[in-house]
Amino acid sequence: MKRNIFETYLGKIESFPLWVRQCICARLCINLQEFCTGTQIAETSKIFALYSPTLTYAGRTELSERKCGWDSNIYNFLQSCEDDFSVADISLNSYFSQEEAAKYFIFCLEQGYLETAPKEIMAMASFLSGKTRIGEYFLELGIINENQLEEILAEKVQKKSGTRLLEKGYITEKDLKFVTTLKDEAQRRFILDSAKIPNTMSTVTYTDKELDELSTLRNENKKLKLKLERLLSLVKRDDNEE
Repeated sequence: MKRNIFETYLGKIESFPLWVRQCICARLCINLQEFCTGTQIAETSKIFALYSPTLTYAGRTELSERKCGWDSNIYNFLQSCEDDFSVADISLNSYFSQEEAAKYFIFCLEQGYLETAPKEIMAMASFLSGKTRIGEYFLELGIINENQLEEILAEKVQKKSGTRLLEKGYITEKDLKFVTTLKDEAQRRFILDSAKIPNTMSTVTYTDKELDELSTLRNENKKLKLKLERLLSLVKRDDNEE
């Protein structure tokens, strides 16, 4: 069974004495200030890696029935979403890079398997997955407008659009450094050595028989949830027709 590795690790850090947490926070703030604005650090709801995707009815149905026969990584991604994992934990558990996680996120979103995310999450996922370019990323966030982007794209200059946006004063140096660094590092796999994670909870051991029973109960529960949802959708449809 997959574990919520990232949350477990953070939970252990949060159990450190206050003075230790102060030192860690101060050190990280100094490091991050080189790349991020205060908003990019503090507003956790806008950080793609901390976002927990939510399955739609179509997503839960496909995860259960697997009629489309997608790659196993797609179903691993959907299962992690069903387990309420953040993108960070999905990446750690499945050994995805953030770029790969972003691609699976966008794919599942386009198939209707995930609920729509906030615009900041959507913009970053699209950018990290390669679906949109840097100018489009800033446009989606409202940092630049369409006229400014069109102006940059129309110029016959052998410079990247991000550099031209900076030279025009449409974005800040920190804005550019943040997205380019994140984009480059999103291609790298980050493996947190789970063997070094301190044990913060007792381990429950199950027999093979108990594991089989748990698996059966879990599958039955999912089937019952799907049947209930289908029944509710039929009731709503009948009500609308009346």
